[in-house]
Amino acid sequence: MAGDVEVSFREDQFREVRRLLRSVPKAWPKVASRGINKTLSTLRSRFVKRTSAQAGIKQKVIREHVRIKKATRSVLSGLLRLLGGRIPLIDLKARQDKKGVSYTGRDGKRSSVPSAFIATMPSGHTGVFKRTTGSRLPIQELFGPSLTGVFEKTGDIQRETMDETEDLLEHYTAQEADRELERRKG
Repeated sequence: MAGDVEVSFREDQFREVRRLLRSVPKAWPKVASRGINKTLSTLRSRFVKRTSAQAGIKQKVIREHVRIKKATRSVLSGLLRLLGGRIPLIDLKARQDKKGVSYTGRDGKRSSVPSAFIATMPSGHTGVFKRTTGSRLPIQELFGPSLTGVFEKTGDIQRETMDETEDLLEHYTAQEADRELERRKG
C-alpha cells in the first residue's frame, strides 16, 4: 500500500548493532526492536504535525488514521500504516454559513459547499450533509480527502518522512545500545 512506511535495518546497520553489543550478544534483539519502535513513534508524531499544517486537518483526526505495527524481538521490522478511509468534512473545521457549509481545504484556504448543512443524527453523530434530491430525504454525508491521498499528493511530507527514517533509526538504536550497555555495567 502506498501509505505505508516500513522501518527495518539494512544489512550494514544490522551488523553495526551486533558489533556494538558483542559483549552482550542476547541484548541486540531488544535494542533493535526498541530503536525501531521509538523511530516509528517519532515518525508518526512528525507526520501528524506536518500533514495537519499542510492539509488543514486537526492533528487528532490524522492520528486516528495512522496505525503503528511495532517491532518485536523476533520480528525486527515495524510499520507505519495510513488508513485509507476518507475524512469526514466536519473534521476539516467545517462551519455553517448562510449559503451552506465552509471548511478548511488544502493549504488552510476555506472552501464552501452550497446548500449543505451541519446536523446531528439521532445516534449522536455530527456531520456535514447535503440533500440528494429536492425533497427532505434522502441526505448524504460529505467527506474530504483520504489521508493516503494527501500523503501521495504532497511529495514534501512523503519525502521528508522517508529521508528521516534512517537517521532516526540510527540515533535511537545507538541510544538504546548505550542504555543497555550502561545498565549491564552498573
